[in-house]
Amino acid sequence: MLLQFSGNLSYQAPGGSNVSQSLSAQATYQAQQAGSIDIPSGAPSGSAYQLSFGSVATAVGLMIKGVDSAVSVFFNGATGGIGQPIGTGGVFSNVSPNPCQGAGYSSAVVVATRQQQVAGRIDYIVWGDP
Repeated sequence: MLLQFSGNLSYQAPGGSNVSQSLSAQATYQAQQAGSIDIPSGAPSGSAYQLSFGSVATAVGLMIKGVDSAVSVFFNGATGGIGQPIGTGGVFSNVSPNPCQGAGYSSAVVVATRQQQVAGRIDYIVWGDP
């Protein structure tokens, strides 16, 4: 199956000119897993939640959205240091059609970066190969 990521960006460059840019990437995949993780109101900063990759052993595509939740994402068993931050309402996406050997994503954990003030959620989709 074919995964097609595409996006159109419009922004104002330094100097005031308007810029439009299109980006895209493709990858083939054999399995996918989608899910949501509820983050309860009052969950403390540092609370960790494992994303289920289901039958995906190595991801070629990944999209994670923080809905009323600010988190950092850690990949492949890492839990410390600097993770990929996703602010409330933010999205992280990655497409890697040919992950370097040993460098593909095989697991992900989202960690709350502050105490959860309201009930929140993390939505995600993973595409890859078993």
